[in-house]
Amino acid sequence: MSTSPLSGTVTPSGSQLERSFTWIPGSNVYVSYPSKTAGDNTTSSGQRKNDPTVILIFGWMGAQLPHLYKYTEQYNKLYPFATQILVRAHAKYFWGSETTRRAAVSPVIKLLRDAGIHENTMAESSGLLVHAFSNGGALNVTTLARAIADSLSPTTNASAIPAQALIYDSLPGVLNIRVTLLAFTAATRSPAFRAIAKVFLGILYIMGTMWKYLETLVFGPKEDLVTKLHRELNEPKLLPQHIPRTYIYSEVDELIPAESVEGHAKKAKELIGGRTGAV
Repeated sequence: MSTSPLSGTVTPSGSQLERSFTWIPGSNVYVSYPSKTAGDNTTSSGQRKNDPTVILIFGWMGAQLPHLYKYTEQYNKLYPFATQILVRAHAKYFWGSETTRRAAVSPVIKLLRDAGIHENTMAESSGLLVHAFSNGGALNVTTLARAIADSLSPTTNASAIPAQALIYDSLPGVLNIRVTLLAFTAATRSPAFRAIAKVFLGILYIMGTMWKYLETLVFGPKEDLVTKLHRELNEPKLLPQHIPRTYIYSEVDELIPAESVEGHAKKAKELIGGRTGAV
């Protein structure tokens, strides 16, 4: 697997990174390996054996690397011995085919297996922490999970991504024209370009809605992308359900309504019959 190092990378505040990342060409995947190895028990800094060994971060749609580095740097302070895998979410992949989306995240599979995390790994002791941001990150999570699940035996009871803990950060959301326009133009700084983009995207959204309506008339109802996302995040074949899961959200988030996150947490609790907390 050929890789290209990212040198001289900095955080938004201008400080040098303690953990540099390597981009895997042809994908949305970056990886950073620890510079030191944990001992047999605990280290002088208090690292414990049950701390995560791999941290898999799925960024929000359009997130720039310097902004994602703010999170990777904090994780490095907490877990300096963990390998970090970062997956970006670009707007074009939202409109792309399943094949295109899978190709963008597929290097993660080898990285996990190189770390000893595979289809036979027990989630409860895998050492894998997954942190996904917004619908863009969740889309990449479920895309990766489907790709892995398709390679497993239909009779297996294992989850495709055997995470020991899940953090759902500002997800899952809803699908409507207002949220779509905000999500796809958030990274556009120019007010003029943002207005033009909103008009163009609005036309595409309306055309897509009309096409979906015609498809429903001819072929019957079909799950939209966000409805599918809600379901797959609670699908045991894709992601383990009886593990610690944290929802992080805000009452004032314009893109991800609090009601959507709370509804998903409630549904998860109903499905597993256990306790599901929201932060």
